[in-house]
Amino acid sequence: GGGAAGAEGSAHANERLNERLNVLVLMLDATSRSHLGRMVPRLFDALNELQRGGGLRLYDFRGYSIVGYNSMPNMAPFLVGSDAADLAAALSSAAKEAPTIWADFKRHGARTFLLEEIHDGCADLAQGGTSSASKYFHGRASAANAPDHAPWQIFCQPELRPCCDDPASILRPGRRQCIGGVDLHAHLLDYTRRFWEGHPPQQRLMGLVNLMTAHEHFMTRLGILDTDLPPFLQGLAHRLRSDTALLIISDHGTHGVWYNDFAIGQAEHRQPAFLL
Repeated sequence: GGGAAGAEGSAHANERLNERLNVLVLMLDATSRSHLGRMVPRLFDALNELQRGGGLRLYDFRGYSIVGYNSMPNMAPFLVGSDAADLAAALSSAAKEAPTIWADFKRHGARTFLLEEIHDGCADLAQGGTSSASKYFHGRASAANAPDHAPWQIFCQPELRPCCDDPASILRPGRRQCIGGVDLHAHLLDYTRRFWEGHPPQQRLMGLVNLMTAHEHFMTRLGILDTDLPPFLQGLAHRLRSDTALLIISDHGTHGVWYNDFAIGQAEHRQPAFLL
């Protein structure tokens, strides 16, 4: 009897924790679990150090796999709970509504944001097939289903040139990688940090930030995250041990590069990163 009562009490405690748990999704577009380990080893050192310090657990889902080639078919189930085809059918109906993950959190009192680096401009906002979740849900989701804050729209400003049409860029696709002498990913991480710090502890939070650092053709730029991600995690350590779950996820493995012409590259494309 005591054991059953103890188990029941533990279940209620877990339920109460789930009701107030903050969730931060850090998405690293277009990188495999293997390539992430090669290019940002200090990130894994920092995660393991946090686990050794106690108060949290690290889960590395090495068997995580894709269900489609690019971002939308892989992210749609995560964001709306249905596959991309079902989502498109729902949005083509008269209601044209998308029940999103942000709506679920908002119903439980959370403040939400979506910050995604848009690398190819915003001319396709009204089109059916867009390259990002931010643009896909823009104009398709009601206020109730949209995030409270959508700072991704800064990437629609004319001062930020889209990729793929700059002949002077060695990256091909080339896009602006820094603003004011600071790498773009550092700006996005700083926004995320300020969002978490700017709300009182009793306010539930949910955010998704998508970094496009790895989305280039030489497979080298991802390594710059190894400087900024470990201190970012250390700054959140007290929240990770108390009230915040962090998901580090990629929508698919490395693609659009020479590596995918070989069997090992094709295998890595099917094995994105997923850490909790």
